[in-house]
Amino acid sequence: MKALHLLCCLPVWVAVANAEAPREDLTQRWMSLGIGVSENANGRFGEYSQLLQTDRLFGLGELGYRWRSGEDPYQSARLAARSTLEQLGASAELARQGDYRIGLDYRQFESISREGYDSVYRGDTLQQSLPPGYSGPETATAFRADAGLQRQQGELSLVRQLGPWQLSAALASEDKSGRKVNGFSERFGDAALVAVPVDQRHDTLELTAAHAAGPWSSNLAWYYSALSNDARAFGFANPVNLEAPRRAVDLGPDNTFQRLSADGLYRVADNRHLSWFASYADARQDEDFLEPVLVEGQAVLDSLDARRVDTDLRLGFRHQLNSRLGYRLKADYRDRDNRTDVIQLSAEDYSHLYDRRRYRAQADARYRLGAGMSVSSGLEWQRVERTTRSRESYTDDRDTTRLWAALRLPSLGRLNTSLRVEGESRNSDLSAERLARLDVAAPSEALPQYLLEGRSWSYQLRGDLPLTASLSLAADYRHTRDSYDNDYYGLRGRERDDVSVNLSWQASRDLALSAWGQYQHDRLDQQGFEFGPPGRTTYANAPWRQQVRDTSAALGLNLRWQASAALEATLDISHSDNDSSYRSRWLDDADSGEAANSVDSLPGYGVDVQRVRGELEYAWSPQTDITLQYRYERLDAGDWAWQRGDFAVLAFGWASPGYEAHALLLSVHHRFADRP
Repeated sequence: MKALHLLCCLPVWVAVANAEAPREDLTQRWMSLGIGVSENANGRFGEYSQLLQTDRLFGLGELGYRWRSGEDPYQSARLAARSTLEQLGASAELARQGDYRIGLDYRQFESISREGYDSVYRGDTLQQSLPPGYSGPETATAFRADAGLQRQQGELSLVRQLGPWQLSAALASEDKSGRKVNGFSERFGDAALVAVPVDQRHDTLELTAAHAAGPWSSNLAWYYSALSNDARAFGFANPVNLEAPRRAVDLGPDNTFQRLSADGLYRVADNRHLSWFASYADARQDEDFLEPVLVEGQAVLDSLDARRVDTDLRLGFRHQLNSRLGYRLKADYRDRDNRTDVIQLSAEDYSHLYDRRRYRAQADARYRLGAGMSVSSGLEWQRVERTTRSRESYTDDRDTTRLWAALRLPSLGRLNTSLRVEGESRNSDLSAERLARLDVAAPSEALPQYLLEGRSWSYQLRGDLPLTASLSLAADYRHTRDSYDNDYYGLRGRERDDVSVNLSWQASRDLALSAWGQYQHDRLDQQGFEFGPPGRTTYANAPWRQQVRDTSAALGLNLRWQASAALEATLDISHSDNDSSYRSRWLDDADSGEAANSVDSLPGYGVDVQRVRGELEYAWSPQTDITLQYRYERLDAGDWAWQRGDFAVLAFGWASPGYEAHALLLSVHHRFADRP
């Protein structure tokens, strides 16, 4: 009987024993080691400590550790450090699913350097002086250096879940350092090209509280940003105009920005919900500032003491009436209040500040017709009030009405197509003060684009065609035309064409290829007036018209091949060609000597970029992978306006930002056996 009792209790004892036995933690570890070599890398491949590097060897590596608690399978931790082609970094995380998360991340990005230059100044300090005995750029010694920027980022993030509440905080910082080429001018004769140091820090803090319960969900967030510029002002002696006094240039004051926002959603039913958003933002910049270029030692003009307050309110409602018909309603209000003091620049001139209010309402709907067809349409109305505060305040208004419609057509065999048409009408109500400045006989300013009346039309056609079970073709074309009713000088019209084509082929279960192409063409026309010098009024304010053409074309090929169970290959190739040019024509004889209908044109500036990325990944064993990568990048800046040979004239030689860079990388990644 006693034996029978023990036998019956055995399952209970086993269960208790198993429950009391501690579960062991689970750990995962991995390591990658590799080496890379680059040729003429120009700061693009594997360099983090210098602005420019050419040929060198560099190491690749990663160490990682992941832990999961045996007692609590929802609790885990992760540590990792990496040195890759693009960045150096380290990260750490401790978390419990549905409870909390603590994360730490650090990254150092590769330098981005494409600008070599020659300068009469040696070094990169904030105060640059001409070398002893300097008599002009013709006989000066050129000091060669490189311009570029490096970035470091760090972030600490915290998340805590308390029932229906989720609290989170993120503290981040970014340091940016290096040199960049700037041009400064006062009365043009004192113009100079110089390389100025960059030393900035950007700190951010974001706190959020989210709540979700039943049909309600809401979020409350506070964001704070502080930008500090340690390279505050730059002083230099003009290397071309030796009679000019030393100059001081403002490189940007410190500033702060903070925003408090709240948003939420209420699900009235499964097929409809109401959403809202509200925010209040305050941006400040309260340091003294310099004019763009001042004589060094001259008193600053004023304290900037700039402040701008933005208020944003939005409301939305969405309703899906049935499986065929649904609609959306939106309304928003935005106010930009510029609280900066108006500054008197001279006896008759004041700085111009702008306040802005926007009211907008939008409605759209979509209906499924059947047979694969659907139609959608929308209407948007917007009013913008811009108030200019100078010696006196005046307000200009513009109303914009936008209407669009889209139709998905029935399939024609295998061909699927859709059409979208969009129209926009703009009407302005200009103040008397604005009209006085736009006098055609003696204009003092152009009519800004945001106040121009006119119309816009956009047509878009999309299609996709499955050629076979494994081959498909997709294409998209869009044409946009803006016309402006502009009686004053400034923008006259603008057109743009966008074309994209994609061909995808799944050759087999293991091989996939795709080819794509994109093309953009922009055309812009504007008109201006010559400002004739005093005493020469024969053809004062002669009009001219300019045409600008921008073209961009890109082609690419992508390949993915699973050659075997252990070997996978990828290849990505792309080429882009970008060109910009302009042509101007005088409509009347000009004081500067150009005859009516004479034409000036320049080929402009073009950039060609080719990129190749190939990768082979071989699974040596279930725990070990071997990866071989090849990277190629070529940048050719055609018609570059500056050359190193300009040094003898400008005291600054700026090489065309062109290079042809290669990198070859080999790495081994090993995952150690899991340890319970």
